[in-house]
Amino acid sequence: MGDLYEFIQHVEDDLAYLLIPRQVLRDNTNPLEVYTNNELYQRYRFCRNTIQTVLLPMVYPQNNQDSNRGLPIPPIIKLCMALRFYATGSYQRTVGDLMAISQASACRIINEVSEIIARHLPLYIKFPENNIARIRNRFYEIAHFPEKEVHLFIVMNRF
Repeated sequence: MGDLYEFIQHVEDDLAYLLIPRQVLRDNTNPLEVYTNNELYQRYRFCRNTIQTVLLPMVYPQNNQDSNRGLPIPPIIKLCMALRFYATGSYQRTVGDLMAISQASACRIINEVSEIIARHLPLYIKFPENNIARIRNRFYEIAHFPEKEVHLFIVMNRF
């Protein structure tokens, strides 16, 4: 009877090691919950309402994870990382470090979000279809862009 008790005690000890909960090392703090509206605008160049109601549904419509492998990065973190990258013009490693994400993952996330936003550009950006010459001249008058030589080169090559 003592051997059975020792065996059960040994199995229970082994199970105690097997059932240790997995530690989550990544801090997935939601920037929308942490920062005030002014701080969000300073960091991401968008207010909370625009991020929540326009950008997040546009980039991640179902707001769900593609997979639950490993430790998936929530869509809001992905979007905020890309927005921070766009707003600061910083390096991927720096933006990733701010959110405890590797440079390689930051690169993939920024690429993913950029491609999704680029697919939606025609819905939000409309270029004029008439009076193109007048618009080019106005650009030049305002900002001297493009240079006259370039402008003439473009006009000459169009015909």
